Amino acid sequence: MIMKWQDRWRDKVKTPEEAAKLIKSGDRVVISAGPPQPLFTCAALADRRDELEDVAVVSIHGAYPYPWLQPGCEKSFKVVSLYTAPFSRQADKEKRSEWVPSIWGLADGIRHTEPLRGTHYTAADVFLFSIPPPDSDGRCSFGPALWYSPVSARTAKVVIAEVDPALAWTYGESIHVSQLTCLVEASGSPPPFPRLPLPLPPEGDVGPLAVIGSHVASLIRDGDTIQVGTGSASEAVVEFLGTKNDLGIDTEIIPATMMDLVQAGVFTGKYNNAHPGRHFATACLIYSAHPRRDELMGFIDHNPAYELHDISYMCNIPRIASIDRFVAINNALTIDLTGQLIVTHLGPVPISGIGGQLEFTVGAHHSRGGRAITTLLSTAKGGTVSRIVPQFEAGAMIGIPNVYVDYLVTEHGVVNLDCKSLRERAEAIISVAHPDFRPELSKAARKLFWP
Repeated sequence: MIMKWQDRWRDKVKTPEEAAKLIKSGDRVVISAGPPQPLFTCAALADRRDELEDVAVVSIHGAYPYPWLQPGCEKSFKVVSLYTAPFSRQADKEKRSEWVPSIWGLADGIRHTEPLRGTHYTAADVFLFSIPPPDSDGRCSFGPALWYSPVSARTAKVVIAEVDPALAWTYGESIHVSQLTCLVEASGSPPPFPRLPLPLPPEGDVGPLAVIGSHVASLIRDGDTIQVGTGSASEAVVEFLGTKNDLGIDTEIIPATMMDLVQAGVFTGKYNNAHPGRHFATACLIYSAHPRRDELMGFIDHNPAYELHDISYMCNIPRIASIDRFVAINNALTIDLTGQLIVTHLGPVPISGIGGQLEFTVGAHHSRGGRAITTLLSTAKGGTVSRIVPQFEAGAMIGIPNVYVDYLVTEHGVVNLDCKSLRERAEAIISVAHPDFRPELSKAARKLFWP
């Protein structure tokens, strides 16, 4: 007699404490990126810190201030950070966590089986993640935020899923009840971890961001398929796309503002040659504090226009390059006069991660009619520091090589660096620097690039 999936479900249900007991000292535990994350199970794991040793906890740790991010837990938990975010920045800065550079598009669970290759979030001893309730066939989607959850679930020895009825059921990748080791049907109030708030509005004058957004929008043509990376400068373009027609979405993250333009009919995907009429991403980023969270979750719930896929699929360069007129829009922290970009570090301190920025940038270059756009606020610290510098200091973490910087957009204009010599690059970059810093930059450029 074949067991029904409902019977399998009942057999797999455990309390958070019972699920956390499956984790042993020395295990490598991967936690889904979120938000959301499996809060009840993670809290139960943290409560075991006095009885566990050397448990590697791998995740994007910025969504919740878990106890293993605080001093005093080093013997119990080794924190591995795939992307620095608000709640993990102090631990990364103090080197109580290990920041690991990641190539999202290569972590498909196959390449890392080769000798001498490591793993980021594949082949874990235990994988913890959140899912919405299953459909009538016993299949669970990975909810509104996948990132690496599908490949982690496929390759982990033990797969623990925490069921969250508030999550949207999304199309794309899914997992069947039979593939889960156990289920946590959490009830009651969630553990008292502060939730990641909505991003704060930028300090000071938001005028420069609006100018950048307007400049970027001028480079977008009707029918383009676009990717928008995280960052106030890159995301500023969204509010200026309302007059465009039949844009497509193929991106790592779909912010709430972009979902509004889907509802408004701006994004239709009509001319996307790879997946017409569908919006591809690895996450719809709906913060728990968003005032319209339930409405947005309801909009993507069982909506076939949205397809969410593993980050290794979304950040695959040949796949991106196959999409005609693909436009990648991403943020940078600083640029030097050769066009090299820093996107993850302030000096030696990581403050974010590269995410899929490199893959989307390279893929856009190879797309027929594609463009790669880098956005940059020209100054920092209230206008007292230029983000455009003559040279980076020794040891700087270069995120994007200068040969892949195509369009550069600041609040002072738009330039294209493609096929320019070092002298021409320097002149172009200086032309979009803040006027107060142009004389100093020009003097440095002549010393560097002129005889």
